[in-house]
Amino acid sequence: MQKVLDEIEYLTNSQISFFHFLDSKTNSLKLQAWSTRTKKKFCNTEGEDNHYPVDKAGVWCDAVRLKRPVIHNDYASMVNKKGMPNGHSQVVRELVVPIMRDNVVKAVLGIGNKPSDYHEKDIDLVSNVASIAWFVIVEKQADEEIQMLNEKLESLAMTDDLTKIANRRAFFIKGAEEIIRSRRYHLPLSIIMLDIDRFKLINDTLGHDSGDYALQCVANTLVEGVREVDVVGRLGGEEFGVLLPNTKFEDAQKLADRLRTSIAENSEIISKLKMNITASFGVAEYQLQIKNLDELLKNADTAMYKAKNGGRNRVETFTSEIT
Repeated sequence: MQKVLDEIEYLTNSQISFFHFLDSKTNSLKLQAWSTRTKKKFCNTEGEDNHYPVDKAGVWCDAVRLKRPVIHNDYASMVNKKGMPNGHSQVVRELVVPIMRDNVVKAVLGIGNKPSDYHEKDIDLVSNVASIAWFVIVEKQADEEIQMLNEKLESLAMTDDLTKIANRRAFFIKGAEEIIRSRRYHLPLSIIMLDIDRFKLINDTLGHDSGDYALQCVANTLVEGVREVDVVGRLGGEEFGVLLPNTKFEDAQKLADRLRTSIAENSEIISKLKMNITASFGVAEYQLQIKNLDELLKNADTAMYKAKNGGRNRVETFTSEIT
């Protein structure tokens, strides 16, 4: 927008120019943009995105009130010239054009301090430029809204709806990236898998709402217990995974045991469900002969079921002896 204002100044031989949105809800102008010269030499306003009430503005805001372009070629003689944003430059003469859609003012584009008077041809020129500028703004806003929507959809597609952590798809995408990084830079990579013990019993005795609450609490416990770089994901049902980049096997074992203890001693679960929830853990490390995340998860899964069979609420590690 600043380049547009620079150009309109050049075409009209003006010294200052501005573009402001009108916020219809608050009936105020959202101070948005000024030309390069206006900002550098003439105007020291408080900054973009500040709001200036229309009812406090002077004649420069008549374009909003009257819904038509206005020219003030002798600004000093105007009776109601009060009401300028703080730091605004001195005005000698001005032309302000409202940008209208469906008989509603959406924004204003103004120029000022031309050495000679403004005329109808200036109104036509500024009005045409304002219309083009508004079209570009609307298109940009539409593109930004589409981008935001796509980002939101992408986030939804990668997030488990119940627990708000990574879903299986996101976990596998990130896992594939970390395996490539580990292979390329020879960095350690470990993974933890866990499954809530006797989860069916929780659902059957306490109801599915309680089961959902337990899943959410376990997910929160995992997220709070790991680093930001680690990835916690719900792989399905009551099964979770924790991807641990740049983490040695021994450190992953220690972390798994801390997480196991945190789940078993979770005070929120105990308070609401009147019972302890435990989980069985399996830990595996990436090695060069492992082709992909599926194989690494299979190793962790094997260790996890060893923990299940060993009495639950345990941590087991994958070794070739338990394949």
